[in-house]
Amino acid sequence: MNHRILILSAIVLAVVFSSCKKMFEDEELSMKRTDYTGTELRTDGYYFYKNADNFHPLFIFNNGVFIHGYTYEISNIGQVEESFKNGTFYETVKNDKTRWGVFDVTGKAIELEGWASNGAIKHTSSIEYGEIIDDTTFCIYKEHIYGNDEKRNSLYHFKQFAPKPDSTNSFIK
Repeated sequence: MNHRILILSAIVLAVVFSSCKKMFEDEELSMKRTDYTGTELRTDGYYFYKNADNFHPLFIFNNGVFIHGYTYEISNIGQVEESFKNGTFYETVKNDKTRWGVFDVTGKAIELEGWASNGAIKHTSSIEYGEIIDDTTFCIYKEHIYGNDEKRNSLYHFKQFAPKPDSTNSFIK
């Protein structure tokens, strides 16, 4: 009888552990990284959107990768741009999976997919949908995150800037 209980317990534990592993694994991105060779958007600088006293930078790269910056006060833009140049920005974001993703441009549509953290151990996929207005402006109008669609109205503007941070990361192949 003890032998059967041990076998049954082992089976139950195996099922529980395999289920738990999936609960803690990060979601895979549905989009694959592809080189961006289009002319719909410029890649010789960064995009940003502003709200109130803050700005939010976004770097897109010809290798199909993007980096979302953090939220910064507009009054600190000089310091933030210096961190882009001297590498401290890259050192800060290189191990933060929620800053990285891939993007795709089809005609006037842009999609950006990266990871979001809901405070748990696992990172979930987040997809932003937008429309390109011209090569220096696009608007993100919707985000699919945590299984829900959220309306957005984030108007991104381009600023020519060099040197850009490195797009090398350990999250996107």
